[in-house]
Amino acid sequence: MIAGYLDTLRAANRNARLVLSISVIMGFTIDGGIYAAILNLYILRLNFGPEFVGQISSAANLIFAFGSLAAGWLGSRYGDRRIMIVGLSLATLGACTLPMADTLPYTWRPVWLAAALLLAYTGLSFYFVNSGPFLIRATAAAARGNIFALQSALGGVAGFAGGLLGGLLPALFAAILLLPTTNPEPYRVPLLVVGISMAVAVVLILQTRDMPDESEPEIAEARPGAPRPRSAYRLIVFMMIVRFLQVAGVGAAITFFNVYMDAGLGVATATIGIVSATARLLAVPAALLGPSLSRRIGYGPAAVVGSLGAFAS
Repeated sequence: MIAGYLDTLRAANRNARLVLSISVIMGFTIDGGIYAAILNLYILRLNFGPEFVGQISSAANLIFAFGSLAAGWLGSRYGDRRIMIVGLSLATLGACTLPMADTLPYTWRPVWLAAALLLAYTGLSFYFVNSGPFLIRATAAAARGNIFALQSALGGVAGFAGGLLGGLLPALFAAILLLPTTNPEPYRVPLLVVGISMAVAVVLILQTRDMPDESEPEIAEARPGAPRPRSAYRLIVFMMIVRFLQVAGVGAAITFFNVYMDAGLGVATATIGIVSATARLLAVPAALLGPSLSRRIGYGPAAVVGSLGAFAS
């Protein structure tokens, strides 16, 4: 199995490899990694409570949802690569400005955090919505399952490294600055690492090239038992409801797990980073096994297995 993924990586073209590299950077920093470990803790250190963490996280997710709707239309009109560049640029701007919140008067901090996250999550929605079609066009049809599994696995490994680093750096800089870890300043440096890393991602996306759409449209043969258009719409609505419930449940747990461990249990930031990192690492085998499992039992049953795993957690 591993050899197959290595062959897929070696056969991938320049555009696909650049997108995979960006996935590593984002997994290390803003899409898990450092952000998952310490962003909420930084907000708590700014003298905000868990209720503000929930409010600003909900607002960010709402921004991501509406941004995703706009991103699809913008990508079809102006090209997915252009919108990916715009998206990463906005995300970089938001990531670079967010850690400056503790330098402002308290009354300005909520507005600053909201504006920074608005930029970051709008940018992320622009990038993620358009990176999928871009990667599909950059990859041969037979290799797409492996390339997307590889993208998820690389992001998980990078998230593991980012979670560890994000958990360790605040204590390190607290010792250097002679400040307690209850102060926001030791958290600023790891969050600035996110902004700098995202700037590198912008440089990488600028190295990609537009691809002419020369391939013939793929026409899949109808399989026995395939849903008719009317029932397919009902299936889509059903899957939307399922996905909403999945994201709502998992999102609440992801948002508040480090808040609970820090404020409720008094767990050290380094330990929170280890827990967050380990969770990301454990997801890597699941991502790599996904294509094989789907081919063996079907996409529907594989999705059910994944949903049951999320429910059990």
